[in-house]
Amino acid sequence: ACGVPVIATENVGASDVIIPGKTGYVVRSGNSDDLAKHINELYIDNVLLEKMSINSSKFYVEYLAGDNSYESQMNKVYLKLGVNL
Repeated sequence: ACGVPVIATENVGASDVIIPGKTGYVVRSGNSDDLAKHINELYIDNVLLEKMSINSSKFYVEYLAGDNSYESQMNKVYLKLGVNL
């Protein structure tokens, strides 16, 4: 949503919203070497940072915003069930 690459640890949901190498990176919990490597990579390479930032914004708009948001999808489910929120 903020238009920046995300570096997150493996957990429920992270792999659903991060495309490794395109919108960010997923590292194993406790793997400080990989975390530092990816932070440094983005700090040093402005072209990569810009490219991943653009990809992150596009991914958010296409898959997570507006009619594709979790809230919107859940409202559609409830409406199909006859529950008006």
